[in-house]
Parts: sequence; C-alpha cells; structure tokens
Amino acid sequence: MQKSEVADITKWTEQHVKRLSELANEGLTNIEIAPMLSEEFGEEFSWPSVRSKRARLGLPPSEKNMRVKQTGKAKKNVVSTEIKSDGTQTNLIKLRMTEEQSKNPDYVLQAHGYDPENWELVQATNNIWEQNNQVDGLIQLYQSKIVVKPRATVSIQALATKLLQSTRPITIQPIIKGKRNLVIPLADLHFPILSERKFETYLSDVLAIINKGYKTIVIEVLGDIFHSNAMKASQTIKGTQLEDVDMVEAIELAKTFFITLIDESLRKSSEVRIEFASGNHSDFEYLFLMYLETLYPQVSVNKHNLPRIAYQLDNVGIMLTHGHFGKKGDYPMLFATEFRDVWSKSSWLEIHQGHYHSMEAQNLKGVIHRQLGTIKPNDQYESENGYTMNYKSTQAFEYSADKLKVIYELG
Repeated sequence: MQKSEVADITKWTEQHVKRLSELANEGLTNIEIAPMLSEEFGEEFSWPSVRSKRARLGLPPSEKNMRVKQTGKAKKNVVSTEIKSDGTQTNLIKLRMTEEQSKNPDYVLQAHGYDPENWELVQATNNIWEQNNQVDGLIQLYQSKIVVKPRATVSIQALATKLLQSTRPITIQPIIKGKRNLVIPLADLHFPILSERKFETYLSDVLAIINKGYKTIVIEVLGDIFHSNAMKASQTIKGTQLEDVDMVEAIELAKTFFITLIDESLRKSSEVRIEFASGNHSDFEYLFLMYLETLYPQVSVNKHNLPRIAYQLDNVGIMLTHGHFGKKGDYPMLFATEFRDVWSKSSWLEIHQGHYHSMEAQNLKGVIHRQLGTIKPNDQYESENGYTMNYKSTQAFEYSADKLKVIYELG
C-alpha cells in the first residue's frame, strides 16, 4: 500500500496540482476529487494520495459539515475544548455579547464555532463581569461554557425519506423448496467501503448455495451495514470521526445487495427471515430494515435496537450479538439468562457475532461460539493501524432440524 501511494505521489504534475487546488477550494472531499482527476487526466489517483498531496500543499482540508469549523475570532477566544467518547463536546470561551444574545441558542452555538444545523445545545453556562474599555467605556464580558452533541434527527429523516419514497411492495412466488434451513450471517458490511465490485463474488457464491432450495432461509444482520452514522459527516454512533464516505452511495449499494439476496431467497425457500443485532458504527440499520419490511411483506423482519437477540430454527437456537458489548466468555450465560425459552427448547445452541472482522469458532461451555468475518476491504483506520492480516471472507451454515450439517466458506 505504501509503495503504490508513493508511486501515485511522484506522478503529480503542475496541471494536476492546479486542478487539485481548484477542486479543494470549491470544498470537494478527497473521495470526490480522486475519481474526477482520474477521469480528467486518464491516470489513477487514489484518495489517500489526494489527501496526502492536499495536506502538503496546505489546501483547505477535506472536512464535513459536522466537524467544528471555528472562525478566527472564535479560535482566539477559546479557553478549552473537551471531546468525550459519547460524541458530546464541552467548549469554554471568553467573548463580548449582549444579554439578549446570551439567551439565543443559535447565537451561542455560532459564537463557539458550531453550526446550529448540525449541533444541538445540551447545556449553557454564562458567567458575566464588567470591564472598563478605553473606547467603549464600561462593557459586559462573558465566560461562556457549553455542552453540545451532534444532531442525529436530520440525518435519520434524510435517510428515511431516501429509503421509503416511492417504495412499492414486491411479491415473489417460490419455485424451489427444501427440507433443511440455511443461515446467512452478514457482519460488518460497512457500505460504501464495501463496493459493488467487491460484493459481486460473494453474491455469486451465496446465490449458488441458495439455488439448492431450503425450508427456511435466515439472513442475519450482525450490525454495521453502514460505515457512517450521518449523511453529511463521516462518524460512528459515538461521534468518532472517520474517513470521508458518500452515504447516498452507501444506501444505493445496500439496496442493490439486499434486494439481490432477498429476491433469490424468496424464490428458493418456503420462508425468509431477517434477524438483527445492532452495531457500533451506525443506527441507520433500523430504518433500512423498515425499508426492507415495506418492500417485502413476505419476509419476517425482526427490527429493533437491541444489542442481543435470540431466535429458534426448528430445534436449533441461535443468539446474535454484534460483539461490542459484553465479554465473549459471558455470552453462554447471557444466552441462558436472557433468552430462557429459546435456550431450553433447543437441542443445538450457537452464538453468532461480528465486530472484529475475523473468523474463529470454539465451544464455550456447550455452546458453539462463531465470530464471523467480513467481506469488505480494509478501511483507512485498519490500513493505518496495521489491521490488515485477516482473510476477507465469511461463512454460511446449513442446518437440519436438530443440528449443523454443512459450513460454506464464502469470500
């Protein structure tokens, strides 16, 4: 990766730099600029090389609106800023304002350098004192401390509108059925990091398996369908900043992927179900599952916002979790405690989780624990931190009424 990026950097010409400067000054992101340069000059420009060149030239950074953009005046007045793991920020500044302005939430947010359209005021504390100014005489100064959090409602509404507009229910008649059950776990897809070119091989493999015909097909969504939790920014649920991604593209890719998978599942089984466990990157999954439920009234969609659920498939009991809450060694007892009905009525017990982007299986106190891999390529965080040694593959499982019969390796 480093060699290819260095090779890209050596190709920069005066024309390339001039065009990059124009696009950066127009406010375009690195991911938007890279394909434009590739098309205009007929050469391959990766977004990491665009990012590196942009930084070295001192061009405006590739920022999204959710990030704090402070004016020069606000920067000079900043006393302290604290960013917490839950996404909230505490900002303390000194400034001059009127009493009326101090009571206006939008003014206070802007004075601290936050865009009111993207940030919500949680708490504000203003301490006032008077100071004698040689020009204006006695003036009022404020020490203003605020706590803010990213607005999520705008992003969720935008996604809901995008997904549900003009949705027409689809009915598909099965043409092949079978006696066994197929479980298709989908962990950490992270659209649009996972591109159409990358998931074509996976779909080809899994559709060939589905073609055998099944009694029931369960599509397990183990969290993090989407890379970002916001439409106009790139960040996790807790506000951790990520590399820039196009969330409109992410939605369209997810629709293509799941529609292809569900259509074929409905044709080759008596029943199709979607089971879900929430992840740590995105909350959009609930709305996306609502879209799939609207589109496919034949499919049983278990939509919720819980970290763990369990379901039964004949005499096979499976607990789902993304894997970012709780300890792996505790999962069997959590299964037995929280889902006693499924636990007691099942002759074969499994736990399926994602989150770590790698595959392994082991017997935990009589329960088969399966950590599922991902088919997405490495993102920027994984590449920079050296988390690049996992195989990009996952599995599917075929069960009889009582136990596991076949494991399919998919990549």
